[in-house]
Amino acid sequence: MKLKIYIPLIIIMILFSSCDEKLKIKVTENKDIKIERYTISTITSGHRFCDITNKRWNKTERIYEADWGAGTDSLYIKNDSILIKADIENAVIYDLAAIKFGYKIVLIDIEK
Repeated sequence: MKLKIYIPLIIIMILFSSCDEKLKIKVTENKDIKIERYTISTITSGHRFCDITNKRWNKTERIYEADWGAGTDSLYIKNDSILIKADIENAVIYDLAAIKFGYKIVLIDIEK
């Protein structure tokens, strides 16, 4: 009888145990910064996250949290700017920074 109660609990624990893991990580870096783009869980959210790490200070901050829909995003570092190319028209952007660690964040519509 107790086994019937524990099986659903075990299944739920297994499903949500990966919620804190970074999945599908893409890394872009130069000598000063490292940028990681990732999802947290394919079960609970379609959100994509982007964090920037200052290599000198070993400090990490969030650049964006967004749902680009079915499209993908591309990221480039050019001089003192971080260029993010994405399908903005079909995107839902929950959080987007303007400047991080002296780098200006520029969002470019992939359709234009």
